[in-house]
Amino acid sequence: MTASSLPRVSFTGLLLLLLGASGAAALWVMLVFIFDLPAWIFAFLACADVLIMMRLARLAPGFWRGAQAAFGTALAIALAQWGLMATQVGQQLGMLPWESIPRMGLSFAWILSGFWLTPLDFGLYAAAIALAALLGR
Repeated sequence: MTASSLPRVSFTGLLLLLLGASGAAALWVMLVFIFDLPAWIFAFLACADVLIMMRLARLAPGFWRGAQAAFGTALAIALAQWGLMATQVGQQLGMLPWESIPRMGLSFAWILSGFWLTPLDFGLYAAAIALAALLGR
């Protein structure tokens, strides 16, 4: 298949994007708590995971694939941060992670991100998103 005959956007591609982002976020949360590592390390692994999923979807190279890769990486980062914050708060309340994640509201997660995330974290997350957009093209 030539690059011009590949689809720019497909249902399978979007499904793989959501699957890759949610899988990367779940793995991210588990690895941060198992190995007690800084959370920003896994942003680049989430970027690689989303890029692999975009290639598996066989989308046409170009701007739209880069934009979808950047969106998938940003989605993985947001889901992972939500999961990390909900798990931290849930542990303090005696809840399991899958019990605390649905109860964590967006406004409370936003407030906690202001306390827990540093400018270095935000900069590295932005770098991972930019790398996904660049390599996704």
